[in-house]
Amino acid sequence: MALNTFDKGDLKGDKLDDVKDRKHVRNPVSTDYVGKLSKEINAALQARTELKPGAYKNSVMVAGGSATLIYESLTGDEANLYKMNTELTIYKRKEDAGMFTISPFVEVSCNRVSEKALPLEDWAKDDYVMVQQWVDETLDQCSKKVVGALPDLLAS
Repeated sequence: MALNTFDKGDLKGDKLDDVKDRKHVRNPVSTDYVGKLSKEINAALQARTELKPGAYKNSVMVAGGSATLIYESLTGDEANLYKMNTELTIYKRKEDAGMFTISPFVEVSCNRVSEKALPLEDWAKDDYVMVQQWVDETLDQCSKKVVGALPDLLAS
């Protein structure tokens, strides 16, 4: 006898059809955020001479960048509660990484899940403005984390 299990993160979600203006639910990672992060990294390199600004053959890259509302439970009182889940990783291939390097990348994880689960109606208020606030806050936190990790990202 086999036990079939699944994780709620593996289930495909539904598109938010009740959005009037998609500006609060659009994903700014591949457009606005990549450019903003690049400017913040360059400013930090200019301000902190110990980081040795110069030419690197490997760039800082952005992976992921998804933000989704994930339900808290399939059944019970929590079945109508949702948390925001963001998956975002910033990484750079080590300059001296070779074919036999065990871990050729330095990564900064900006994954984040909201602490409190809320009813979908709360997330949907004012055309999902809380979703935009969550994403903006997460991206700001990520930028600070990446700038703080620059010595590690650029070390090799």
